[in-house]
Amino acid sequence: MNKRSMNSIVAAVSISLVSNLLGVNLDAAKAAPTRAKTAQDKKVTTVKITAKDAVVATEKFGLDLFQKLSAEAIGENCFISPASVAIALNFAMAGSGGATHEAMAGGLKFADSKADTAAAFSELIKSLSSQDKQVEMNIANSIFVNDVYKLNPSFEKTARDDFQSEIRSENFADSHAVNKINAWVSEKTQKHIPSILDKLSPQTFAVLLNAIYFKGEWTTPFPVENSKPGDFHLASGATKKVQFMNDTGKFSYFEEKDLQAVKLPYGTERFEALVFLPAPSLKLADFEKRLTAQKFDEYVGKFEEWKNSQLTMPTFHIDYGKTLNKVLSEMGFANMFSDSADFSRLHTPPPNLKVSEVIHKTTLDVDEKGTVATAATSVGFMPTAVRLEPQRQFKMIVNRPFVFAIRDSKTGLLIFVGSVYKPEKK
Repeated sequence: MNKRSMNSIVAAVSISLVSNLLGVNLDAAKAAPTRAKTAQDKKVTTVKITAKDAVVATEKFGLDLFQKLSAEAIGENCFISPASVAIALNFAMAGSGGATHEAMAGGLKFADSKADTAAAFSELIKSLSSQDKQVEMNIANSIFVNDVYKLNPSFEKTARDDFQSEIRSENFADSHAVNKINAWVSEKTQKHIPSILDKLSPQTFAVLLNAIYFKGEWTTPFPVENSKPGDFHLASGATKKVQFMNDTGKFSYFEEKDLQAVKLPYGTERFEALVFLPAPSLKLADFEKRLTAQKFDEYVGKFEEWKNSQLTMPTFHIDYGKTLNKVLSEMGFANMFSDSADFSRLHTPPPNLKVSEVIHKTTLDVDEKGTVATAATSVGFMPTAVRLEPQRQFKMIVNRPFVFAIRDSKTGLLIFVGSVYKPEKK
């Protein structure tokens, strides 16, 4: 049997910018003595969670975030990495305390507000390393620290041991610092995201980065000779000429009265793409509202093998970027943006910090040869239905707005999810 050879590249970057809330004089901060007992040295009562808890919470958080962002996009492409944003925020949460930690844990959908997530994400990050020759899956973390400050040794240990993070000290007053940060982003995303920051304030305390790189080949190829142009029907009612891939054979599939869905595995089938196509009678915006974590899990359990079937789907490209401050505040993270934020476990000696900005960027490319997807998130701290019986075969023509997701079938981690309203060329 032929193998569908379609490369998939997924890269995600997360950044946390940290600045002094009180505007402490930098020279004075450099020389300030360490207090005998600082806030970050105090014992913090936490509850350990498992990697499975982290996966479940990330899916809930990610789909909640997707629903809110897709509703704001209003008919435009929206593509996010729940894994990237969750890792970034959990990395930052490791330096938080008190009400800030509790609010972040709640916003990240953990059942216990005192959840200690570092060890769980450490296990999850390690488990995602692919042994499949057809799939490359890498997760990288880094923290760039303003050289006038020092990280709390406890947080530094968590960064290295649990988040496997690089730690670099840089002069943020030097314009080259932002270039070094962008170079790291570009390297870890295989140049799919060449930069994440335009500028960097000398008052910034640190920049936290996460990158996910996924490159895979479909288990079965779309024959290039079967591709041809056709009409894609936009939500507006207009049509757009795009290139469509075509294949027939055996697929993992399910359908309902107003939905078709197909699962396309990569390599040895640990990683998989899911395509959800609402019926013409169901607007994609309405389907997005339906796509809760509970519903998504229900859908994942419905796929079955169907033979002698036909799949047609477009080649397409997506670039997406969004500052997440507003939507995260609405999701329970308002405290970390406020003057009362507590990130006292992050630094020594402790200036008061708050998150200034959370930015997320993604790209996605799908064609006969492969899927290329990238994502970037920036977090900144600044001064204060009824199922039908399966038929013998199906015909699924993805020629109208649809949802595209990539997940890890072994852990269940939702890596990427997005809505494709307008297939664009790269």
